[in-house]
Amino acid sequence: MRPITECQEQTLLFIETFIQNEHYPPSIRDIAANFQISPKAAFDRIFGLTQKGYIKTQYGKARTITLAKKQVGKA
Repeated sequence: MRPITECQEQTLLFIETFIQNEHYPPSIRDIAANFQISPKAAFDRIFGLTQKGYIKTQYGKARTITLAKKQVGKA
């Protein structure tokens, strides 16, 4: 897997924690609100993590983020 940025690593950790606590994945808006960024910026982080193989999503469907493997801290 390709290395991820610090922002992507923070996002990945947030996603993992959110899933553990809520038992479902966060939405783009949940991620944006947590980091106080725009939904577009949150989407870009998700897209980057998807491209690098850390998470999987189903385009066009809400709350479909799944972790590919436990990779936090493995950048």
